[in-house]
Order: sequence, then structure tokens, then C-alpha cells
Amino acid sequence: MSDDVKMSEIEDPIALQAMPTVDGVPIVAGGSNSDGEWVRFADGTQIVSKKLTGLGPINTSWGDLYISAEFLVGTLAASFIAVPMVSVTAGHPDGDRLAWGAMFQSATTTTGGSAILMRAGLDGGSSYECGFIFVGRWLA
Repeated sequence: MSDDVKMSEIEDPIALQAMPTVDGVPIVAGGSNSDGEWVRFADGTQIVSKKLTGLGPINTSWGDLYISAEFLVGTLAASFIAVPMVSVTAGHPDGDRLAWGAMFQSATTTTGGSAILMRAGLDGGSSYECGFIFVGRWLA
């Protein structure tokens, strides 16, 4: 994906008025690629999402919990100008196995860092899913 954005798209108030909006804020661009989805707003905010599947097992004892091996989140669908904030969700597609995700290594402007899965009980399966939402700036 190209991160190039024509300045006329963000500096021309008439062009922004014609753009779709979310809560009144014009969307400048959005899309998806093999690394996830992204949306950019005229105020410089960017949201990137990514979903990983086939994760697990969660079988390493850590105090009263069990954790998975660390896994890389990989390249983000669009880059940021500063390290974004990240929110992690996790679960099992069957909906019957509670788990949560946690960042292990911080994200960068272009990659999602790494994460682990945690749960209260041992699970040797490898079909957990983890979702990531990155929020930051694409424009100063």
C-alpha cells in the first residue's frame, strides 16, 4: 500500500466537504491489504486493524495463569508518523474458551510488535484469534 496522500485532498476545504464523514469528521482515505484495514481522517487521526488466527497453544504456566508463546503481529496495513496506541482482543471462534491478549513488545510506526495470549486454564489447541486496533497519527 502506498502511504502517499495528495495534499490537495487535505488542504482543499471543498474537497473535504465532498468526502464521506464519521461523526462529522471527513474521511480522507481508507482501504485494506494483506496486512489489515486502515482509515485516515482529515484531522490526522488514523485507525488500523489487524486480525491473526490459528494462535496457541496456551500451555506455559505463569503464576496462576497460562500463557502462549510470544508471536509477532507483523506489518501494519498503513504506517503512522509516531508509535500508535494499541488495543488487543482475543478469544476462540467457538466462543466457549475465554482468553485475552496482551502486548509483549511495543508496536512501531510500521509493525505491530508482539503479543501473547493468556487464560486461566491450560489449552493445547491452536485456533485462538487475536484482534488489534492501532490508533495514532498519519498527519502531524
